[in-house]
Amino acid sequence: MVDAIVTESLRGSSVCVVLYGHPGFFAAPGHEAIRQVRANGLRAQMLPGVSALDCLFADLGIDPGRTGLQAYEATYFYRTQPPLDPRATLALLQVGMLGEEGGTPTAAVSGRFPLLVEMLRTYYGEGSEAILYEASQYPGTPSTIVRFQLRDRELPRPATLATLCITPP
Repeated sequence: MVDAIVTESLRGSSVCVVLYGHPGFFAAPGHEAIRQVRANGLRAQMLPGVSALDCLFADLGIDPGRTGLQAYEATYFYRTQPPLDPRATLALLQVGMLGEEGGTPTAAVSGRFPLLVEMLRTYYGEGSEAILYEASQYPGTPSTIVRFQLRDRELPRPATLATLCITPP
């Protein structure tokens, strides 16, 4: 993506890139393309968009100002296990790519997801509700919302672009 954007920009084309969600939120190609275009002396600008978290707040009725918000890319969270505050809402983005480095998710994601849920049980308790959320990409089409308990032995399979959300009681 970055190469295509930069190449066309250097050819003198007017380039407009539209990305799913906010172009600067969990979207490394946008930042890198702008950096490279500017390094070549050309003008590049990022305009704000609506992120997956903005949609999640609206669809689930979550106010991060009430309890706080912890948001991590799921693979980073899974690998580094940063400290958590179980009194704050947790959002793990791109949980359907858990442990992957990009491209298409492999079958290994479905094996990692239960390990992530087990890790989260230690912070939030088995009775806590978790939500797999995927914002709608089209007007008039509802977002995907799958609720489950952290104690559930049969876990849903996260979609590639899903966000896992846990809200405090």
